[in-house]
Amino acid sequence: MKQLRLKGFSPDQMLLGGWVAPPNAAYGGTDYISPERFREIRESGINVIYTMYRPETDFEDLRRAADFAKSAGVFLMVGDDRFSKEVTDEAALLELLAFCREHPAVVGVNACDEPGSNRYRRIAENYRRFKPYLGELLFYVNHMPIYATGSQLDGGWWTPEEAEATNQNYDRHIESFMEIVGTDMLSFDFYPFRWEKMLSDFRYFEQLFICKRIADKYGVPLWNFIQLTSWNKDVVRNTTYSEILWQVSTAVACGVTGIQYFCYWTPVDSGGEYFLNAMIDARGGKTKSYHFVKKVNRHLQAIAPYILRAEHKGVIAYGNTVAPVPRENNLGMFGNLVNIAADGMLIGCFELDGKNMYYVVNTSLDESKVLTLKFGKPLRFTTVREDRLGETQGEVFCEVLYEGEGVLLIEQ
Repeated sequence: MKQLRLKGFSPDQMLLGGWVAPPNAAYGGTDYISPERFREIRESGINVIYTMYRPETDFEDLRRAADFAKSAGVFLMVGDDRFSKEVTDEAALLELLAFCREHPAVVGVNACDEPGSNRYRRIAENYRRFKPYLGELLFYVNHMPIYATGSQLDGGWWTPEEAEATNQNYDRHIESFMEIVGTDMLSFDFYPFRWEKMLSDFRYFEQLFICKRIADKYGVPLWNFIQLTSWNKDVVRNTTYSEILWQVSTAVACGVTGIQYFCYWTPVDSGGEYFLNAMIDARGGKTKSYHFVKKVNRHLQAIAPYILRAEHKGVIAYGNTVAPVPRENNLGMFGNLVNIAADGMLIGCFELDGKNMYYVVNTSLDESKVLTLKFGKPLRFTTVREDRLGETQGEVFCEVLYEGEGVLLIEQ
């Protein structure tokens, strides 16, 4: 897989994205674009924030946000859906790209969120048309979840009478995007925690492995979104700390290298979706999710130098795990590991500089677990737990892992 280096990023810096940026008056009724608001983003550990300003009408708001982001040490992904439509004003888009290319705080353009396949040809045409003017900018597109209906995947509208798409339909939907458009990364969303289920929607893993296979085929990194925010009240709920940690940890174990949060700022209600309590609420106050994500991001920053350089080899799902990994994706055992004594563990298996690396996750959402790993010979490990680096050695590694927690072991 080729290493994707975002403009302005260091080689060991993982994308930690937040949807959406502090709103302007046109979007939310109050102008929240200020130096203080962008410093809050940096303090949360998020390093890329996705804008909802309309560049064709609110360009000065975009400019202010970019300047404040630069001062705070964070980056913008500039949203402009004109890149997914018929271009009627090429000069205006070239002017926007010139600004984005030259401003040090802008890493890319968000061309489209969750496109139906009927828009792929248009997006591809525009990508080819404007690619010579992108420079280091990323051309970004995010994809809808596997529980979308067939009509949604094709570009139509959801109806309650229609069944969810099949895995085969979703596989073709993502594969055809990479064939036709072929962006430098593959991003998707899936929100597994529902009011009515209270546990994860297990298709999360089916989708993860479909997208991972396709990302590997095209040699691009895989990014996903983490559910924080509720909408429609009876459909998707706010998540707890262990649920946020579970999503992040299982994603990393399965080879995801870019984490994005939905949402940073609570979106303005539109289309009757009724969003509630992202990291920042609609009135600008920090919620508990802000502090949860801040803690999780410290862990991600600590493991990023290892995860970004490593080659993902697969996963081991062991015991009564809340991670129904497809049988063909379960390695069984890996490297020097010869025995696992733990219930409900998911182990991401990596190779780093010719050595084995293991990211071990407790997949329980409500119970700490004792993890015991036995290796075929005495070994020395660098460990990363939360944001702390340590060392251990021997044939056996034994620790208590908290709900949703992931711990990184790197053979020395």
